[in-house]
Amino acid sequence: MAFTTYAAFASALAGMVVTGVKRRCTSVPAIINSADLPIQYPRLPEATGEIVSFAGISGIKQATIDLVIIIEATQQSTSPANFALAMSLMDNLDTALRNNVVAFGLDNWTMRIEPQALDDVTVYWLLVARITGSG
Repeated sequence: MAFTTYAAFASALAGMVVTGVKRRCTSVPAIINSADLPIQYPRLPEATGEIVSFAGISGIKQATIDLVIIIEATQQSTSPANFALAMSLMDNLDTALRNNVVAFGLDNWTMRIEPQALDDVTVYWLLVARITGSG
């Protein structure tokens, strides 16, 4: 599916198969069970539209969505193990995105690893890919 709607774009990214991810969700998971990690989900999109003529003709739709992969709790493994898993997931996510450039209408992406508290007590390593598509 090429980019058509914001909901379809988010759904396509949520369902994209990334090697090494155990669970895919359509939104932030309500419960994070360490046995389910890594978990993938999209954040809500940012949308852009432009008018390209004085007659009010609009240009292509564009959206940017953060696709998040919760890797594991920061205190769960040793630093070398966390680093290796994060790098492996970055490579696997990059491969999945490259394999879906045309199908999803992807324009570009950036990736980063960041720690974030997702509940009141646990900090997780996240792989966050900021993905832009248009159509």
